[in-house]
Amino acid sequence: MIYCVYNTDKKHMKEYYTEKEHTHEQLTLPENIDIIFEKNMTLASVMHIIHGENLPQPQEEKHPEEYRIVKKCVDFFAKHPVSTELHKKISDIITHIDEDTLLNIVLSKDHPARTTHTKEFIRKYKEPIENDTIFFEKVFSTLAEIETLLPQELLQEIDHFTQSDVEKRTRQTKELRKNLQGAIDFFRPQQDLCDIKKLYTLTTDPLYSPESGMAFNFGAEHIIHSHIDNIENTVHEFAHIFINPMIDRVTAHFTKEQKQKIIHLSSQRLRYEQGYGEHPESLLCEELIRAYTKYLFKNEPFRHLDEITERINHLTDEDFARIQNTHTTQKNNRLEKIGIHTLDELKEHVDTFYTYYIASPLESHIYALYKKYEKEMQRNPHTHFEKFLTQHSNELLED
Repeated sequence: MIYCVYNTDKKHMKEYYTEKEHTHEQLTLPENIDIIFEKNMTLASVMHIIHGENLPQPQEEKHPEEYRIVKKCVDFFAKHPVSTELHKKISDIITHIDEDTLLNIVLSKDHPARTTHTKEFIRKYKEPIENDTIFFEKVFSTLAEIETLLPQELLQEIDHFTQSDVEKRTRQTKELRKNLQGAIDFFRPQQDLCDIKKLYTLTTDPLYSPESGMAFNFGAEHIIHSHIDNIENTVHEFAHIFINPMIDRVTAHFTKEQKQKIIHLSSQRLRYEQGYGEHPESLLCEELIRAYTKYLFKNEPFRHLDEITERINHLTDEDFARIQNTHTTQKNNRLEKIGIHTLDELKEHVDTFYTYYIASPLESHIYALYKKYEKEMQRNPHTHFEKFLTQHSNELLED
């Protein structure tokens, strides 16, 4: 995700909170949350379909319209393959940069001000792109070429889908605002963490995975990319806007050993299966936000290891077969991924299953911290999560 880096030492943090104790200004939502359509985002999804990797997989029963549009697009390019030259251009782009970088560049097309922010973002947080101006133009020209290839029937179907999406989002504006305000009211982020003068939600891209999402920061302009039916993910992506710079400030005074402890306690699934790697700030942001959406936004109960152990100890072979089926994807069996092939192995390695799929040690600490923070909020109306986390950060790092 996107980061704003602050250089903050312990002394500064202490002085800051002493001076600001009773003058905390909370981040506010802009008056309007506008809905925007960016055709280039859909064209970027077509680029992946042509490349043949990272394909969206909407379930037909849950998302029939998206499923139909994806199938039509895949079938079209199977019958009408692109030129070798265009395929090479697409392959060069996709293999040269990650998805985050690509979509930032894509959103910069036709927006010079965004281009400046995107180049700075890449220079700070991504692998450098040699001759970035030329590379950007390569992406832009590729998108333009792809647009000329799409059949009118498919374009009309995407347009109809988008219009329906806008109408539905318009009806949901009040509920969306309430959900985003809920995240602000819980974390009480300070106004100086980030500037949100403009906040947009992108229309749903029918060719993009319904389970995925992203938040983009172009200075004071913020864009949330999330499927209209995935409300949890919309809140998740919004929270990144202020949680990322908050965690940069909180962890700025952490030692190398403390940052290694975050990595050690974090979800192995996040690190290795979902591509977050061993970046302590990113991992902490993701664990904090996922715990918020799971336990505060969705109000799911926290499931302790003892509870899961007891349930697994009462499983029958038929129950285990059903679990295997639940945890099987098209590519692999998720239980086998962590070395579990039989019911006896599941019982023997229930702790591994728990920390990988239920709650990492870091998530468990965060849940306990959130409960403590809720009590502090009731006791002290001036508290806010950044201050609370700074004061209780040692509790995140317990074994």
